[in-house]
Amino acid sequence: MRKPPAGPGCSARAGPPRSGSACGIRKAGKTFQARPSRAWRPCSRNRFFPPMIRKTGVCCCNFPFLTTTRRARPTTSAGRARASACNNSFIRFDPATNSYVPHSIFGTFLAKRLPSARDIDQAALCRRVAECHIGREELISALRFLVRAGRDEDKLRLLELFALPGGNLLLFFFADEVMEAVQAIAWPLREKRPLEYLAFLYFCLAEAHDLRAVTLLEEAEERFARAGGIAAPLKRRLAGEVLLIRNMLAFNDLWAMRDIHEAAHGLLHGRSAIANRQMIWTFACPHSAYLYLREPGTYRDMIALIEGNLHYFHELTDGCSLGAQPLFRAEWLLERGEFDDVEGLLAASARLAESKDQVTTLLNAAFTRARLCLATGRGEEALAQLRDWRPRVDALGHVDLSTCLDLALGYVSACLGHAEAIPAWLREGDFGPTRTIPQIFGFIQFTHAKAALLAGDDARLESIAKSIPEYLGPFDNLFARIQAKVLEAIAAHRLYGPEKGGVLLGEALDLARPDGILLSLAEYGPHLLPLLPCPPLSPTSREHKPDGYLAALAGLAGRYPCASREEASQGCGPMRLTSRQKDVLSLASRGLRNAEIATALNVSPETVKKILSSAYKRLGATNRAEAVCKFTGRR
Repeated sequence: MRKPPAGPGCSARAGPPRSGSACGIRKAGKTFQARPSRAWRPCSRNRFFPPMIRKTGVCCCNFPFLTTTRRARPTTSAGRARASACNNSFIRFDPATNSYVPHSIFGTFLAKRLPSARDIDQAALCRRVAECHIGREELISALRFLVRAGRDEDKLRLLELFALPGGNLLLFFFADEVMEAVQAIAWPLREKRPLEYLAFLYFCLAEAHDLRAVTLLEEAEERFARAGGIAAPLKRRLAGEVLLIRNMLAFNDLWAMRDIHEAAHGLLHGRSAIANRQMIWTFACPHSAYLYLREPGTYRDMIALIEGNLHYFHELTDGCSLGAQPLFRAEWLLERGEFDDVEGLLAASARLAESKDQVTTLLNAAFTRARLCLATGRGEEALAQLRDWRPRVDALGHVDLSTCLDLALGYVSACLGHAEAIPAWLREGDFGPTRTIPQIFGFIQFTHAKAALLAGDDARLESIAKSIPEYLGPFDNLFARIQAKVLEAIAAHRLYGPEKGGVLLGEALDLARPDGILLSLAEYGPHLLPLLPCPPLSPTSREHKPDGYLAALAGLAGRYPCASREEASQGCGPMRLTSRQKDVLSLASRGLRNAEIATALNVSPETVKKILSSAYKRLGATNRAEAVCKFTGRR
């Protein structure tokens, strides 16, 4: 072993280091160790220390209680702060929080030694450690120490953790542990803090989407109603708050929610002590109307109901969902292909939302504006507008807002054919606990299906599309059913031919036509057009009159770009070929005439001629020879 050079802070002589000297120094990226003499033995606590020195080259002067002689401590507060600010200290000063923070090694040491110590008030120590963890936003550690502290006040302190930043993640990742800790609180204690306890249940339903809180809510309503220690005015307020929490259970029945809002508004005199404007009222869904439209033919009535009654909810929550009324109307006009007033309504929505910092409303308005850009030929602008939101959403650090932006980006990227721009978790179907939101899982699934559509994985596309209605459960909605049917129709068209695909598309059209919904179907663009009849004739008219709805749908769908960049780069035109067109072109490439192709496929020569004509358009060819060349080159 090389002999370490003598110098300041490192003595080459035998024996323990002097007070304030270093155990090792760094030079040219290497660490030299000072070996103690046999006359000096480190105490048992030092056994944790040598590996750390070998890895980092830190000095014992940073840990004066581990050396044989204490260093002289700084006498001024500034000096103490500088000394404690070293990252290798067991306790360091954090200027960001203006507090002292323990090192993780020190915390491990205390956790092992303290349970056996008898002369320490462990409950008081656990409380102080819990407060330290709260200051560092380590809420699960704070919860565990508060449980260990054991006092009634400490148990009630648990209920306050969920209103802190990051509190929603407690129930996402530690749901069983949190529920066990809260249920361990005796009912007499919960009756002392009834509003705090109801706020916890509201959080469970509104933020964490934990339906186990329903049972606790019913029990709380019964106990608070017959509790003798609660004054009558407070009981009235508690009844109003419970009613407002039940609003979460009425989702997505707008008419039932209207009745609840009116009743709660009367009981609470217009303002809730629990619900507030920080709630993510869209459950992370970027399309507001997706959440509430349930039955065909009710879209217009839904808009009128929202515009006439949503003000009750605004007053109760101090502005939560402010700006939603013009947003819902903008979405309605956009879906119907009536673009003229959409931009003005979105601007009005944004002004109202900014006044109460309603980021959720602003995100949904940005998504609606991006869809408008897509429909009017400004695809790259649509994607850029959504990407501009990433820094603001990341700074807020709310998982639901991040999920909402990812869904918006994934949806718009799929419409543009940019598979690589869809967030990875949506492409791969990697849905963790923070993204398994039952109210919008249908939206998550069909956005995931759009990625399978771009990848050309038709079997997986069909499987996902068929499973979407199963995920809706009690949160049934019309847009999810329409999207599922369109996706299933596209998959069936590719796998089984146009007849099966046409039947499924007809089911989607039956759901969308009563409300004049066009855009949600037209956004499938080149994937949808092969399924539409050409010319678009009314299926109910004996005289085969032109169908204005189908004509409008075909016109909108034609505005969208090619299915994927890969297909565009291969020169296959704006639409992929159907299986029947492939069969016809394959036979044509062998030199067969139309009559021979018709005999081989058991169709009429006129049908073969029509199939070839549509194939020319998709391949961008002007004649049979050019189409065959492009087809064989592509194969």
